[in-house]
Amino acid sequence: YIYGIIIDKKRDLWLSTNHGISHFDQQTNQFRNFDVADGIQGYEYNGNAFLETSEGEIFFGGVKGFNSFYPERMRKLSFKPSVHLYNFSVNEAAYPLEKQINETDAVSLPYSQNTFSLEFAAIDFYSNGRNEYKYRLEGQDDDWVRSGSKNYVRYANLAPGRYVFRVMASNRDGLWSDDEKKLFIRIQPPFWQTWWFYFVCTGLFGYVAFVAGKNRLVRLKEKEQERLRIALDAQEQERKQIAQDLHDEVGARLATLKLYASTMTKYLSKKPESQEIKSKTLEIINDSIVDIRRMLRELSPRVLEQYGYAAAIEELVRKISQSGVVGVEMDASRLPERLPTEIETGLYRITQELMNNSLKHADCKKITIRAHQDEDVIHFDYFDDGKGFDYAKAKQGLGIGNIESRVAVLRGQIVWTPKVGEGNAVFIQIPTTSKRPELSLLDVKQVIESLRTWLGSFREIQ
Repeated sequence: YIYGIIIDKKRDLWLSTNHGISHFDQQTNQFRNFDVADGIQGYEYNGNAFLETSEGEIFFGGVKGFNSFYPERMRKLSFKPSVHLYNFSVNEAAYPLEKQINETDAVSLPYSQNTFSLEFAAIDFYSNGRNEYKYRLEGQDDDWVRSGSKNYVRYANLAPGRYVFRVMASNRDGLWSDDEKKLFIRIQPPFWQTWWFYFVCTGLFGYVAFVAGKNRLVRLKEKEQERLRIALDAQEQERKQIAQDLHDEVGARLATLKLYASTMTKYLSKKPESQEIKSKTLEIINDSIVDIRRMLRELSPRVLEQYGYAAAIEELVRKISQSGVVGVEMDASRLPERLPTEIETGLYRITQELMNNSLKHADCKKITIRAHQDEDVIHFDYFDDGKGFDYAKAKQGLGIGNIESRVAVLRGQIVWTPKVGEGNAVFIQIPTTSKRPELSLLDVKQVIESLRTWLGSFREIQ
């Protein structure tokens, strides 16, 4: 029961009850209780027996007298108690240790002894046993557990692993100690859960699988790589054959047609209608010849064979820039004049495909190409300021598949960083030495499939 309430100068509450005097701090919303151990007259106080003087002194009357005090002179206990461990049991029985548990830093238990209990106590002669505790078992408890005055804890059926038991104590006024008591505890795993057992089993299975599949894998890899070389040669030969056929047959026929058309126009009347037909006919023939020449350059550019990758790309960039639709910047000044033929051809086709994608689909205004060699690696960076694309969707198309297949053939690496609405950036690294890594079987199969698709598309055109 509450017999009296007084509000002091700090607006805190002082209450007389049937169990001593209580103080409620308005700022912290916490109670502090005083009992006989603190020197009050007794637990029981009387109703209407309370007073605050003009000087701020408070009186509370009880069955055995009265108590008086000045609230501002009340001080909290500043002593911070330490905490000791004094009992350690495993599987409900005392566990023998070389030292007392409070002097022991670490305990190691077999996996069958994974239930233990601990008792602890605060070393505090001022608080009259009114200490509180909080503890935590790292590896098991997510946060501190406040147990009030309870100084006992039990953990059962812990999984194998490493744990740290931590415990702290507070004095009677709720002031927690700065130091905490720690005990490192390890629950050992059974042998079938140890790393060495996993290692042995993994090693045995791995060795058996390695021996069983090694010869088959080697033969399969050699066969697939041979198929890859044949497919690449076939692709380049077909490009050259198409270019030759266009040059020898279609080109010659268009030239003859132009000559006949020019001769024929001499006999046309000079009527405006006839003159318009004459102009349109010659214009279509000239456009066809220009298109054929462009296709020849794209299929088998002579400048690539004669002067190398940098010169071929500069020629391609120059022709695109002349159109005035897209601005192209290129820096290949730190690239060697000639590279291995395989790399020159592959890198040219990659660049060609990237620029075609930008021109056809990206709606860009500027393309930037940078290429240089750093020791044994060629670094190729490509940027456009177009509308970008969703890589997951675009990957299903032929263009990106062709590019990635060619990079794989060159044992290189490629990183796409497109952003929808912001453009595209591509970073490629290609090794130039004989130490280039072998293609994986997956890479080989992907490349061959891309080549089949490409060759099939040309056959459909023919």
